[in-house]
Amino acid sequence: MPNIEEARSAIMAAHHSADQALTELESAHRSLEDAQNGLRQGTEGSQQSEAEQAHNQMAEAISKIDEARQQVRSALDEFEGVANRL
Repeated sequence: MPNIEEARSAIMAAHHSADQALTELESAHRSLEDAQNGLRQGTEGSQQSEAEQAHNQMAEAISKIDEARQQVRSALDEFEGVANRL
């Protein structure tokens, strides 16, 4: 088992990695919103079922990224709590 300083260091390194992942998820969210807006503009008035399906899939992807962002934020809060109790 690592000593307290080693444990704290490992937790803070994990925190840093998770924080970077959160930044990347936020970037992916923005990119998907941009893609969704472009899709909306490009398929406006279309009666093709594929266009509607593409819209729905994009909305689902954005929703899943939002869920992942919330989970990462919660994990970051937990990391801080664990590090503070060491």
